[in-house]
Amino acid sequence: MNMQDHNWVDSVPFAITVCDKEGVIIEMNEKSALSFAKDGGKQLIGKSLYNCHSPRDNRTIIDMMAGAVINVYTTEREGKEKMIYQCPWYKDGELGGLVEISFALPDEIPHFNRTVKIIYHITSPALWQKAQSDGQYLPEAFGSDGFIHCSKKDQIPCVGNLYYKGQAGLIILSINLEKIKPAVKWENTTGGEELFPHIYGALNTDAVEFTAAFEPNPDGEFVFPETWQKVAK
Repeated sequence: MNMQDHNWVDSVPFAITVCDKEGVIIEMNEKSALSFAKDGGKQLIGKSLYNCHSPRDNRTIIDMMAGAVINVYTTEREGKEKMIYQCPWYKDGELGGLVEISFALPDEIPHFNRTVKIIYHITSPALWQKAQSDGQYLPEAFGSDGFIHCSKKDQIPCVGNLYYKGQAGLIILSINLEKIKPAVKWENTTGGEELFPHIYGALNTDAVEFTAAFEPNPDGEFVFPETWQKVAK
């Protein structure tokens, strides 16, 4: 392995450090040399990786190379987070050593859920009728929240019962994620762990595949309808 044969490795904004199967550092790109400048930078090439780590960390390195294990973790220093990704590398099917890639994490990282194709939004027929005239949908809460609240299928009953319990005459928009023009972020803005899809902009109405009546049961509670009673778009 010779990173000098690939000029791009010195232009990327992440550190690449490579050692052989004996734990000897054999390659460092410019970002790696800068990250380890206090330890000698590229003068570390030819020296043992084990001299730079604690006995516990050295055990992890040995286990990674022995068992083809990947080690991924984050660190924080002075309010800045960094991702560390370590894994074995191979040449002709034989263990060559270990490679470490590290990079600073931005303050915000978009999250895209590629397994969910359809998301849902609860609204009123009047607002949806206005959206059809305007060519885009913006609920009243958008002005204060800055996004359109949406949910996955299994989140709809909870959202309905939390914010709309007992209300009648509502509808659900069934929205195709791939057709939404504004950015969609999966996040929790209330401090919880469960992520919800939020649309950051006016929803283009052609992303709505259909609308359906969303009525509470006799107890005033909502459940996700097993059979959609579709209404006109």
